[in-house]
Amino acid sequence: MAWLLSFFAPMKLRTDLMKLHLKLGNMNFIPFAFMEDVLSNFSATRSLARYKKLSGSFGKYANRWEENAYTTILYVENGTFTRFRDHRHNQPIGPAGNVENSAKYRLWKVVAYKVSDNQIPKIDPNLPRGLDEFAVESGMLCLSLRTSKIDEKWVKLFSSWKHLNTLIIHSTLSGPTLHLLFSLLDREQLVRVGIFSENYGDREVYLFKQFLQQSQFLSLEFMSNTNSNSLLKERILAEEDLKKFVGSTVHWKRKEQLHNDSFEKVGLVDESLLLFKKRNLLAYYFNDAATQSTTDEEFVAGARSSLLRFVHEE
Repeated sequence: MAWLLSFFAPMKLRTDLMKLHLKLGNMNFIPFAFMEDVLSNFSATRSLARYKKLSGSFGKYANRWEENAYTTILYVENGTFTRFRDHRHNQPIGPAGNVENSAKYRLWKVVAYKVSDNQIPKIDPNLPRGLDEFAVESGMLCLSLRTSKIDEKWVKLFSSWKHLNTLIIHSTLSGPTLHLLFSLLDREQLVRVGIFSENYGDREVYLFKQFLQQSQFLSLEFMSNTNSNSLLKERILAEEDLKKFVGSTVHWKRKEQLHNDSFEKVGLVDESLLLFKKRNLLAYYFNDAATQSTTDEEFVAGARSSLLRFVHEE
């Protein structure tokens, strides 16, 4: 069980769980309130699949949590609020506020910003107050930018949310979206940034590396499973001091070659996770189709996603 906690848990929660595990020797003795807090934090940024395999009450509670967890999406289209919708496992489950959807199981509150034409919309006068009320409800707050059609007023509005901890950019990294990223960088509040477009260069790499150095930041994710830009990876591997990135990860939602001959093979963490290591840099490959007969080369070639994790050097 220890390897599960050491890999998948954020630093503070990981330490708390390991102490409890060593002290009690049995996950059944962990209070439900503590498990709720842990699973809420875990599941906001990663799958609970491996936790569900644990024996005892923790594994059972992880199953229950994943079954009930959901996301509420607030749609802002052409400058005005249009609708709410609750989603579970990427499927709509009815209008927001359904009594069956307990607030404690809401992992995410997502503001989905969309524009139907090429015009930057004006901000509806009633929108800021409604968004402020939505922001303080239960769940982590995410802004999902489906377009780059924003201006300084929108950047100011989005940057004003002190509860915002995740930004997903589906559009190109243009001037306005970069301005928003730099503005949120200054606020030191984001824990996760997701990027779909990979039309980035030196300026964007500098920005990404600044996020990775912030103490609260956990994950930079490249969401496209087809596009490929290796500039950030190359800059990271060329870094002499990786300690400044400790605590963060870079996740490619596709196969990305992360290790070279300077890495040592650690081996399979489990049947779908292969690990290589170089000082305080860990390179993981995820391959759900791998079998016991799959070679390392085949495992990496067939990986569905790849991840770099920065840890303290042993």
